[in-house]
Amino acid sequence: MRGAGNGPPGYGVAITKAKESIMAQLKQTIADKLRLAIARAERNGTTRYRIAKDADVAEATVHNIVHGRTPRLDIAEKLARAVGCELRLTRKP
Repeated sequence: MRGAGNGPPGYGVAITKAKESIMAQLKQTIADKLRLAIARAERNGTTRYRIAKDADVAEATVHNIVHGRTPRLDIAEKLARAVGCELRLTRKP
């Protein structure tokens, strides 16, 4: 039984899939920017070990991200701080 205002059958599924797609794109963009920031830190002499230690994550986590893995947002935030960046998500009106 549908409640009032729920839209046609399948409508909620389409919205959920759209939100998941947007979230996946956002996480990928964050991961790409984080890879660039890590690469810049390495060019400036900071080792992955130091980045990992400053972020309080395993060195393997940094390695995995550099090689294409997408981190959880809490890990991305820690790593961003460790390489001198700020991760800020805001909602547009």
